[in-house]
Amino acid sequence: TDDFGGNDTETVSITVIAVADTPNLSSSDITGDEDVATLIDLSSSLNDTDGSEYLTLYFTSIPDGCSLSNGTDNGDGSWTVLPEELAGISLLTPLHFNSELNYYTERYGYGLSGSLNLPVTAVATESSNGDQSSVSTSFEATINPVQDSPELYQIGDQSTLEASTISIELTAIDPDEDDLVFGADMLNDGNELGSVVIEILGEYGNGTGLETTTLTLSPPDNDWWGDEDISVFVTDGIALDNEVFTLTFISVNDPPVMSDVENQSTDEDVDFSIVVCATDVDLETDPEILDFSVMTGDISLVTIQTDSVNVNCHEIIFDVQDDQNGETDITICTVDLGGLADCNNIVLTVNAVNDAPILSSVDNYSTNEDSDLTISVSASDVDIAENGQSLGFSLECSGDDELVETSCLSTGDDSADCTFDVQDEQ
Repeated sequence: TDDFGGNDTETVSITVIAVADTPNLSSSDITGDEDVATLIDLSSSLNDTDGSEYLTLYFTSIPDGCSLSNGTDNGDGSWTVLPEELAGISLLTPLHFNSELNYYTERYGYGLSGSLNLPVTAVATESSNGDQSSVSTSFEATINPVQDSPELYQIGDQSTLEASTISIELTAIDPDEDDLVFGADMLNDGNELGSVVIEILGEYGNGTGLETTTLTLSPPDNDWWGDEDISVFVTDGIALDNEVFTLTFISVNDPPVMSDVENQSTDEDVDFSIVVCATDVDLETDPEILDFSVMTGDISLVTIQTDSVNVNCHEIIFDVQDDQNGETDITICTVDLGGLADCNNIVLTVNAVNDAPILSSVDNYSTNEDSDLTISVSASDVDIAENGQSLGFSLECSGDDELVETSCLSTGDDSADCTFDVQDEQ
């Protein structure tokens, strides 16, 4: 339009570009107990209520091991939560975590400690063009401890050989990181064979929540074997965990021990016997385990037999051979069913005894007057060969001494020529 009443008109288009309005977001620090979900105190809403925008919330750093009760896990530590999922949304922490722990990461592998700071962002998005506006906040989550019992790692039944000490590593975890105390006891205290010796070695009670010590178990003596029930426990002073396991000391064959046997002596042709005994701790459980044997170094001097007296003694019977004397070594052994043996070596002396000679038969003889007579005689004696003896011979007349004179001349160890010297004219 101008001053003279003239005008002209043109129509133009004006576009108002939608811009997302910053949404509302508020939160409060939360407190909860370990091992249960903790309700999150969080609210968020759009300021633009004409329906052109939609709201999305992002929890951008959920700690490893934690999760949300609602929403979508994005796999990178962040969660996406829609407005309709906010109602009742809770934080879930890993087992036994609480904000007072010092060694949780070492024990469970999750990088958690103290109160957890949880950032969250609310994003309003304009549906028409995707324009976005956001606001962020964070809140602290404090997780309180709840009394937990210590947990003893499984031990299982154990075994070792007789006369051996066994060492077992004991490990226990305490979620509350309390100082732990280990203990052990034998359940069968009335065992007449004796009690297993129990010791717990090493340091413990350091409050790290994961503690290890060593349990050593020894038999009451080196010959003890069998089964015993052992109770092991761990306590934090309030709660206790325990396990009962069977400890087996496996029987090992023990060698017999023979009593000392002295050297023996006897006279020629005189048999005799002795009793030898042995001990073996395994006789308590098997009375038929011992056998005895004897070896002689000279069977021409003595032969030997054994005869059982009782479970751990035998009679040794020495049969001295006729007309024999001298010395020989004797080995007396006892052996058990497992082949273990104990032996004694002794010397047997058979004393020589003089044996009477035996004269060979002599016939009757006759001779003429003034004719002398010589005869050969012989005799036997075991001592000639055994002891190097030699025989002497003599000839005596029991009749008329004036008729003959007699004499003998040795011709060897066991023979002689004997002469009848007939006196003249007799």
